[in-house]
Amino acid sequence: MSVPKKRQLNITPSKVGQSRIDELLTDTDKKTSYFPPGISIKDLETGMRDFIRELNFTIGGEKVPVVFLPGERWSEFSRNWQYLDQDKNVVMPVIIIRRSAPPSPGTSVITKYNIPGRKTFTYMRIPTLDGGGYRGVDIYKIPQPTSVDCRFELRLFSHYIQDMNKFGELLLIDFSSRQSYQKIKGFYMPIIIDGNPSDESTIENFDGDRFYSQVYSLILMGYIQDEQEFEISKGVKKVIFFTEVDNDFITISGSTVSGGT
Repeated sequence: MSVPKKRQLNITPSKVGQSRIDELLTDTDKKTSYFPPGISIKDLETGMRDFIRELNFTIGGEKVPVVFLPGERWSEFSRNWQYLDQDKNVVMPVIIIRRSAPPSPGTSVITKYNIPGRKTFTYMRIPTLDGGGYRGVDIYKIPQPTSVDCRFELRLFSHYIQDMNKFGELLLIDFSSRQSYQKIKGFYMPIIIDGNPSDESTIENFDGDRFYSQVYSLILMGYIQDEQEFEISKGVKKVIFFTEVDNDFITISGSTVSGGT
């Protein structure tokens, strides 16, 4: 017959009320910034690349590689018109992405109109507690994010027109509601197709093999946030004290408010 396992009983009563609140405040992770993450143009570029990869465009059971080329590498690629693997062999099909224009003022309806002067606004209030029994609050402030439009050029290269048709169908389905979305640093940002795709399938090289090339223009309607503009200010600090008066009954009085913003 098996022996019953010993149970460890916790006979220490749990804290309740204000004591429990004080305990939670004391155990708060001091390393947490509470601020939203900063978002840069580089983050938007990475988000667009990940968006195309997450379409999961596959040919013959293998995902088509997606390559983001910055300006200097694009100039080299456009002269050679080839993408090579580690063995210097031409890879096809392949999707190439580049930013086709500098970031421009955003056209998103939600964040199109920015308040001038980079004024900061209250984002969060975090309770604080010091060793002297003082309770207060830290006010975390951020400015309104700056809306930007990033334009990208997407090129699909393949030896087969069937691959072009399959990718076109994939985009049409994903953008059937005019716009799609990509999650960047925890925030969803819309992406739209700008105009109609173009066909540049008149190029011939790679030992005389003809290949097809189609170009799509996409606009990421995102925004950027500079972490250097974030602020933390002290809020109202409250000191609570209790006074016991000997009389016909006990009277509890008092709370004073001092300092703060």
